[in-house]
Amino acid sequence: MLTQLEEQARQNAIQQATNTQALAQLTEDVASLTDVVTNAIEIIESDREAFREEIRRIWEYLLKSNGHGGV
Repeated sequence: MLTQLEEQARQNAIQQATNTQALAQLTEDVASLTDVVTNAIEIIESDREAFREEIRRIWEYLLKSNGHGGV
């Protein structure tokens, strides 16, 4: 009976170490994914702002051209 309990305790310790290692890897993966998503959001925001600025410039150009007998 004692041998069985000792073996179970040994297996539990191995499983706990495996779980701890897996949790550490998962934590690293989540941190990495968070960095990737944050970077993507920053790029998207920058692109969106550049797109809005370009549309504003085009709109202003069209308004000026139309107001001066252009387009």
